[in-house]
Amino acid sequence: MKQIYLVKLILFIWILIFCFHMISATGFNQKKIVITIDDLPTLSHSILTMDEQISYFNRILKILKKHKIKALGFLVGKLIKPDNEHLIHSFIKAGHIVGNHTFNHWDLNKVNSSKYINDIKKNNYFINKLNMPKKYFRYPMLHRGNKLSKKKSVIEYLKKEKFIIAPVSIDNDESMYNIKYVRSKKSGDLSKAEEIGKHYIQHMIKQTKYYEKLAIEINGKSINHILLIHMNYINSYYLDILLNWYKKNGWEFITIDEALSDPFYLKKDRYLGKKGLSYIERVNKTEQD
Repeated sequence: MKQIYLVKLILFIWILIFCFHMISATGFNQKKIVITIDDLPTLSHSILTMDEQISYFNRILKILKKHKIKALGFLVGKLIKPDNEHLIHSFIKAGHIVGNHTFNHWDLNKVNSSKYINDIKKNNYFINKLNMPKKYFRYPMLHRGNKLSKKKSVIEYLKKEKFIIAPVSIDNDESMYNIKYVRSKKSGDLSKAEEIGKHYIQHMIKQTKYYEKLAIEINGKSINHILLIHMNYINSYYLDILLNWYKKNGWEFITIDEALSDPFYLKKDRYLGKKGLSYIERVNKTEQD
């Protein structure tokens, strides 16, 4: 009897293991994420030379290619210079797409809707030449307006012009690590730069876990996530580490269209206020602040 019981137990454990692998293989437990990159073509912070900016841009392109990622990048017109304009074409040639991030990267909380809309139009002067299949837009700083009339005016314009608003589910403020990293590297303090880089990765993982948990709490299940990062110096050194973490933890890289096919993004943005929030928070907030 003991032998029969042992055989049954072993068989049961084997079935459990088999089912687990089958579920993993079919992707039922796989989390999905699209990589979106703000502030193309490059950021200098008045510290990096144009050659340094071009070098870090190309490093990021190589990382994306290594991981077979098709990203959505958001162009800021005022950042385009004669020496870096070709980078946008390299980005597109690599299979990525470009969206509108306004010409001056203005804060909608601080300007009126007419001025803001004109800035979107101005940015389109360059983007229209790129022959993108769709028109994507992202609000700088994720600010959608601190007044209802202002918020509605911009949304109405975007709808009229057939823009697809690209929200963010995983927000992270990673840019605050970048400037510290740039200064440390430029000053030659490589040990401090390495420490900042490690904290950056820890921060990004923490934010990912937080918003994944929040999505499940609010939505009842995971969503197709949209990650916000920037075309900046620190990512040219640490994006590969971050993407490897996603892979090792069961995340699948998808496109923006796949991400936005999630019904979650049809939920109404209920937030009105000054903050730049993840869309997960926007559908869950009603207060004004």
